[in-house]
Amino acid sequence: PPAAPAVPPPPRPLLPPTPLTPLPPPAALIAATACRYPGAAASLTSAWAGMASPRAPDLQAPTPWPRWDDEAAYSPTPVPGCLVSYTRHAAWTAGLAGWDAAAFRVGAAEAAATDPAARVLLELVAGLSGPAAPSLPSAAGVYVGAMYHEYVDAAAGGTAGGGGGLPSHAFVGSGPPYLVGRVAFHFGLGGPCVSTDTACSASLVATH
Repeated sequence: PPAAPAVPPPPRPLLPPTPLTPLPPPAALIAATACRYPGAAASLTSAWAGMASPRAPDLQAPTPWPRWDDEAAYSPTPVPGCLVSYTRHAAWTAGLAGWDAAAFRVGAAEAAATDPAARVLLELVAGLSGPAAPSLPSAAGVYVGAMYHEYVDAAAGGTAGGGGGLPSHAFVGSGPPYLVGRVAFHFGLGGPCVSTDTACSASLVATH
């Protein structure tokens, strides 16, 4: 006679799911802050106090000549193929031309073509890593939120006022990737080196 079919074993009872133990949030420490804003604000406290004061100064000023030729770059309407400005006034950050390039081992030709955002960032980080500030560990990462790239366009001659006379350093030493790279290289930081460009939320994303 044919063999009786094998009887499958009874199913094992399902074990209740193991409850997940929430991990503690990673520790975050703000050891120091630095900023550079238009006007006399040299710290976050003074910047906020200036904005909150009912007697806050009007920081709007005409375009300074060292920035660009306002007459040549101004246009109330877009100009195809050109980077133009539709306003003659803005709040300007002072002291960009006084950058101590030698302190960061940058030659004169490269310094002239270095994005002002990179100059300011290097100076601010240098201020945070001075004798009175906590030392930066070698494994520290550099995360920078940067969304404006006009300096590269100006270096390429994209403005109505010209700008094509800058040296070749402008094409390889400007832009968000080089902002983080310059900081990591100069200060010997071997951690992650990331730049983020998510428009107005770039700095917030970099912080996360």
